[in-house]
Amino acid sequence: MDYFVSPSELYSWCKIPYTELEGNPRLRIPFRLVKDSEEMGYLMARELADLIQENNRQKKMTRAIIPCGPA
Repeated sequence: MDYFVSPSELYSWCKIPYTELEGNPRLRIPFRLVKDSEEMGYLMARELADLIQENNRQKKMTRAIIPCGPA
């Protein structure tokens, strides 16, 4: 699953205003715009908690890499 983004592709993505990224037909991965870092933290925590609950229900183990850094 290797994919290389050329400098010209990167430049073309960087020219797109952030308001036009959500729902952009060229996206290869889901993109959601949130208000701020607090909302992003909540969204990430909620999705992880939901995943853990679902995996527990199915008796599956959950592994996650949790990003952390300066606040």
